[in-house]
Amino acid sequence: MTCPPRSTLILAVQLDKMRLKGSPGWAFCAWLLMTGSSSAQPVPALPSGPAPPSLNDQRILLARVRQEALRYQRELPDFLCTQLTTRAVDDTGSGKHWKRRDTLEVEDVYVSGFVNHKLIQLNGMPPHKNYQQLTGFLSETVLHSVGFLPAWLFGPQAQTQFEWIREATLDGRRVQVFSVHLPADDSKLTISTPRQSFVAGVDGAIFVDANSAVVRRFEIRMDLPAGSAVQEGQMDIDYGRVDISGRAFFVPVRFEVRARFGPSLVKNETEVVRYQKYAAETTIHFDEPPLEGDPPSND
Repeated sequence: MTCPPRSTLILAVQLDKMRLKGSPGWAFCAWLLMTGSSSAQPVPALPSGPAPPSLNDQRILLARVRQEALRYQRELPDFLCTQLTTRAVDDTGSGKHWKRRDTLEVEDVYVSGFVNHKLIQLNGMPPHKNYQQLTGFLSETVLHSVGFLPAWLFGPQAQTQFEWIREATLDGRRVQVFSVHLPADDSKLTISTPRQSFVAGVDGAIFVDANSAVVRRFEIRMDLPAGSAVQEGQMDIDYGRVDISGRAFFVPVRFEVRARFGPSLVKNETEVVRYQKYAAETTIHFDEPPLEGDPPSND
């Protein structure tokens, strides 16, 4: 095989050791030829991926997502769950030098729309304080605030804007990815710090199972007001099937929350290891103030 003259060669790729059928030892040359005006002939664009679903199919899929969110609100029973959280901090703010702060085991009780957090263990030991006395960045409220796909985000009156982004694969399943945007004026995502409490807008994405229309992942970037104590905030929530009282729900099974406070970054990684229906005969011990004389915690 003869390559074109040097004056016409723009791009040549030689694949050594390639053997073409019937022509052992030959090399393969690929080239683009210059035109008389010295401009390259246009190369046809290659397909970038699967074609997006039609606008009608997108609307149908989002309607099914909203229906599932409403089912959460209507059918999810009163329940208990256990969150295991590892808290870490990076004082450099680079996100490359994390130091573990502590580990928390927290039991949540959801009854009639209200939630109580009870600290079960602190660093693997029985605690000498209750949940309300913990300091530092806490994220157990993620489930209650956004994890169960609340009506203010997914209900029929919500002002949330959705837009198809791409098709992807998540845990071996085909998903459709939609951007999610809700300005702070229409949001109910409340962020509380010791110094202030404020409402953040929501910018992020949902990963929707293309067949069942359940949300399998929810990525949130907080739209924070100027001058807030939190300069950056994000949450990544993964969902899985859980049976509660004999009924199947796709609920949060793990999530990660990151935030920036001044020069420092904080990160909480949580696994939700147990969901159980709350029954009237279940004995629940709510957090109480520590007993007088309890040794102080090093939290």
